[in-house]
Amino acid sequence: MKTPSDPEQSGFSGFFAENKTYIILSLLIIVPFFVWGTYYVILQNRLEKLNSEIRSKGQPVTLQELDKWYTEVPAPENAADAYQTAFREYAKEPSDDKLVMFCGFAAIPALGDPIQEDVLKASSEYLESKREAIPLLQKAAAMDKCRFNVDLKNGIGVPLPHLSSLRQGARLLGLESLMEMEKGNCDKAVEASVAGLKLPKSLKDEPVLISYLVMIACESIALSNIEWIINRGNLSDSQLFELSKYIIESEKNCVNSIEIALAGERVSWTNTPLENLLDSGYGPSTPSTPGNLLARFFYSSYELSGLATLNKIKYAEMIEELMEISKTPYNKSRLDTFETRIRNLPMIYPLIKMVAPALTALFAKKANIEAASKVTLAGLAVGRYRLKHGKLPESLNDLVPEFLPSIPIDPFNGNQLIYKKGEVVLEKLLPGEESSSGKYENITKKGYVIYSVGQNGLDDGGVSMRSSSKYKHGDITFTVIRE
Repeated sequence: MKTPSDPEQSGFSGFFAENKTYIILSLLIIVPFFVWGTYYVILQNRLEKLNSEIRSKGQPVTLQELDKWYTEVPAPENAADAYQTAFREYAKEPSDDKLVMFCGFAAIPALGDPIQEDVLKASSEYLESKREAIPLLQKAAAMDKCRFNVDLKNGIGVPLPHLSSLRQGARLLGLESLMEMEKGNCDKAVEASVAGLKLPKSLKDEPVLISYLVMIACESIALSNIEWIINRGNLSDSQLFELSKYIIESEKNCVNSIEIALAGERVSWTNTPLENLLDSGYGPSTPSTPGNLLARFFYSSYELSGLATLNKIKYAEMIEELMEISKTPYNKSRLDTFETRIRNLPMIYPLIKMVAPALTALFAKKANIEAASKVTLAGLAVGRYRLKHGKLPESLNDLVPEFLPSIPIDPFNGNQLIYKKGEVVLEKLLPGEESSSGKYENITKKGYVIYSVGQNGLDDGGVSMRSSSKYKHGDITFTVIRE
């Protein structure tokens, strides 16, 4: 039996006693590093598993994969080359002329009202100065495949100069359609409108969030233009049918492309360093110059602590959930619940909490364009019915099945679109006001209106909102003035 005086026990006790301070300090260093290392490995394994699941669905994970995912198109088939030729024929910036419609700041008159002579003259002159661009835009829009020269390997902040040029091209086609309709050239007006409907598809495969928003904006311009030309002349049944056909195609592209945009956003966000995210507007600005030691320490700590990996995992999971939501009808309550849940996350997810509202807002924009497409389709069907029967239908049921396969459903409430004929209410820009931010007054005319209740979910009586707050405080409408 060993006693306290045993040499072996005394040697160990003596060693411990002599090195107690060093042993404790070593444990204080080794244990935290061991715990941190284990935690870091667990996070990395979790992220790798998530990435494997994403890849199994055929979606990219790295920036290199994302760039490859945006499929290259052979030069002869690539509409981007044709668009670039068209872009060189007009400035990408809108005209600053307050007398130019669509491409400038002049307000298009209320439906059924004549265009002022000075506005008509200035718009015609502007269009004529860009005349060479019109056939080039139409040629590009007719092509099926498009891949702009974008290096997605650069991540967030990659230059996208073609977006502003495309948007201006959509306005130019809208102006061309309206001016041809003023001359009574229905065929040319429809040709330009069809090109306007086809133009957004150039962005349908571009996996960038802002590209998706520009795609929707171009589609909105095309749909608004159709409402204007319908009110400024009489199109044939075949022309109305042709417009309907391309509206269906364009709506499908806008609805389906949101998943592509979200997939690209996930890759760009999870592969971009924190300082670049902040510089790109994903959070509060933080000094990030190389000489700023405090900023360097902050970014390094964020990475080494595992918070960067934890945020990547949470963001990827959030995008995956939004992709699933995108496959279902618009549900504001579900999106509000999602946003509240993200907002209540711990403070270790600051950037995710900031960006969530912008991502959920995408779904309202998607529903807006769906609603605008549906009311326009129904409005064109009413026009075709009127051509055949010499009168307006009593209800949308009269359009089925000859002119519509079924009555379109309002994406905002799941009910059928609303149709009214007789007195319709329009918003007219007050004299001296600019269309983008001016004041409007309500006027009443005879005709018909088909509308969605819009984002507020309320039936506002089919009031056509022309102001920038259109989708927040009024119905999404297609109105035709007919005595």
